[in-house]
Amino acid sequence: MRYYYAVVYCNTPTTAKFLYDEYNGFEFENSNILLNMSFIPDEIKFTQELKDSADEVPDNYEFNFD
Repeated sequence: MRYYYAVVYCNTPTTAKFLYDEYNGFEFENSNILLNMSFIPDEIKFTQELKDSADEVPDNYEFNFD
């Protein structure tokens, strides 16, 4: 199994806490893979080259809770 990670920069600690409380342990697309979220201290620096980034939601994006 491969492991992937993403880093989300939040505008406030309140936003970060909401995302953590809402999605930690959330199952990814009926795959039996659970999201494992954690907070990263500001001092941590990532040396890997950035593979992809997003700063807005596409206009045609639709989220389904199914």
